Amino acid sequence: MRPLLLALAMAAGAGAGSAAAAESWNSPCLLEIRQIKEDWTRLNNPELKAAVSREVTRAEQNYRRGQEERCQQRVQQIKAMMK
Repeated sequence: MRPLLLALAMAAGAGAGSAAAAESWNSPCLLEIRQIKEDWTRLNNPELKAAVSREVTRAEQNYRRGQEERCQQRVQQIKAMMK
């Protein structure tokens, strides 16, 4: 009986962890970065394209470090650069 309870507890824990991971992938910052990556492929200016690439990398790093607000600030800077 105990192995069954242990298996159920492990399954419940695994489900909670995957739900939390799924939420993090739906971050507004990441969604905007994905859109920027699609848009930046259409840029004709190589210098601007390189600058946007660097800023996207930095925004992704901010996100990974848990700095959602800083990530959003970088996304806004990138959008301004691309106008």
